[in-house]
Formats: sequence, C-alpha cells, structure tokens
Amino acid sequence: MRHSIEDLGYKKPTLIQKKVIPIIKKEIDTIVIFKSQTGKIATFVLPMLNKLNKFVKPNYRVLRGLIITATDELVEQISDEITKYGKYLEIKHDKINKTTQIENLSNETDIIVGTLAQLNTLIANKKLEFNSINMLVFYKIDNIPKIKLNEDIKFLFSKCSKKRQVVIFSTTNSQNIKKVFKKFLFKPVTIKLSRQKNNVILAKHIIYKINQNKKDKLLKSLVKQNKNKQIIIFVNQKDIANKLNILFANKKIKNVLIHEDLSYIQQTKNLKIFKSKQAQILIISNIITKKINIKKPVLIINYEIPDFVNIFIDRINKINKINKKIITLLTIQNYEHFTNIKQELKLNTKEINKIKQ
Repeated sequence: MRHSIEDLGYKKPTLIQKKVIPIIKKEIDTIVIFKSQTGKIATFVLPMLNKLNKFVKPNYRVLRGLIITATDELVEQISDEITKYGKYLEIKHDKINKTTQIENLSNETDIIVGTLAQLNTLIANKKLEFNSINMLVFYKIDNIPKIKLNEDIKFLFSKCSKKRQVVIFSTTNSQNIKKVFKKFLFKPVTIKLSRQKNNVILAKHIIYKINQNKKDKLLKSLVKQNKNKQIIIFVNQKDIANKLNILFANKKIKNVLIHEDLSYIQQTKNLKIFKSKQAQILIISNIITKKINIKKPVLIINYEIPDFVNIFIDRINKINKINKKIITLLTIQNYEHFTNIKQELKLNTKEINKIKQ
C-alpha cells in the first residue's frame, strides 16, 4: 500500500488518520465520532486492506471485510478509495448498489461495500455468506430510522462470525447508534474529533431563495455576472453535474467535472485544467477525497444543499481558507433542512428573495 499512497502524492496522515488508524490496527472495536475531517474513508480502508492482505489467497477467496454505508453515492466513493489504495494488492472487492446484478454475485471476493438494506436483502435471499467476515465497518449510517436500523443490524450480526472487529464512523454523538450496537461490541474505544468549521463560519453566505424551475436561469445569470472569476459549483449527484456540464457547454463556457464515474486520473486532470485557468467552472459532486487547494479566491456556489451538514462543511474546508463568499441556491423544498444547517453552524446569512434578471 505504501506505493499506492506515494502514487497519490500523500506525504503525511491527516488528524483523523493519526488518531484512529493505530487503534483499528490493534483490532479493537472502535467508535469514531467526527464532524468534518479530511481523509475519513482512508482511515478505515487502509487498515482493512492491511489486515486482509495477510490472509488473501487469490485461488481461494472468502469474504473477510464488509463496509456498510447509507447511500449508493457513498458506496461508489468508498469503492473508488479501495481501488486506489489496493492498486498493488491482490485484494478483490465488490460493491452492492441499485445497479448490482444479483446473478453476477459470488462469494469469491475479499471485501464487499454496500448499503445495509441491500446487503440484508441479499443475505435473506441466500446470495451471500457472511460467516467468514472478521472486520465490519459502518460508515455514516446515522440517518437510518432507529427501528429500521435496529432490525437490520440485529439480522446482519446474526449471520456474521462471532469473532470479528467492528468499527463505526458516526457524524453525531448519537445515543441511538450506541444503543443499537451495544450488544455487538466488545470493550469498544470511543474517539471524538472536533468539527473543523472555522472556514464555514468566517465566509459570507448569500442565500438566493428561488423556485426549482428557475435555478438554471439564476445560475447562468450568476456565472455571467462573475465572468472574470473562477467558480466552483457543488451538486449532490453525478447526473446533475452532467446536466450542468451540458448547460455551460451549450453557452460555450469552458467547464470541467469531478464525479464518481470519472477515474481518479481523469479527476486529477480536470482539477489541473481548472487550476491552470483553462476552465472557468469546476463542477463537483459529493466525492471530495482530498483538499482542492486553490491558491486564489474562487466563487463557491451550492447549486444543491447536501444531505448532511458535514458535507456542507467539507465543501468549503477542502477548497482553501481564502474564499470569503459562498452562494447557496435554496428552493422551498430545502428551507427546513437548510435552517437546521444554519442553526447548527451558527451561520450569518444574507437572504435574497427576489432576483433581478
């Protein structure tokens, strides 16, 4: 793995990696409570790859690692990280999401990444055997309703090996999570990491309240008003990123994308194009795995509100510390959600209800 890490240009571990990886490597059950931290996924992917690499037999594979998360987007993101860090290892992994072809699944894999509901469906249908698993990771499953979570977790653990390490990454200090997992953990260590939110608080937040069907028109207007600035636009899904890419291309505005369907090499290439100012716009879905590190101020536009507050923070913290202005396009469907984000982060906002076109 050292060679794959060097290939990616990483020189030193992040805060969460320094504090958590040594604990996981001791094969201790671990609960990590974090808000916004850089390098979260690598924090569990690296020790899992290291642990499983000692047992992997390419000619005789059994499922040893399981990573469970909340959404298909996160499944894709984690899968990409395993591919990157496991580049020089003979470890095979599969992802289970809404596009998975059930008939193509087999137990001849070392790691599976999937959502809890999808995995349990496959177990119930006897498509997967989990009795050889020795490491389970639960990542960002906080928003699953308590009753549903309790049922699914109980069913999953009933099918797993009794000798296993469990690692939980939670974005909230949730008593719900602790109660659900209590009977399945053995002397767990809890690690709490503070929120990195200064950049978010210090920025000037301008909120445009707009109807959903007028968002694209407003976005084009904002880009036109800031034609001499570089702009980063954040969206929630790759389909929206692709839609905006076409929108700007039709206006002959040079833009590049970063989303989960692009290889790491292509993402890096597109970022270089933006940094060299060959493109005015960089469109990013929620898959940032490292700091963007733009050296001059750019305009940040939240075309969509992210599902989780930590993603809202990441969008700003992973750019740099010199962006003073952030624009968010807010539709009526997101008022309540954004109000919760605003209150939790104690943001000062300027709200604009009527847009002059």
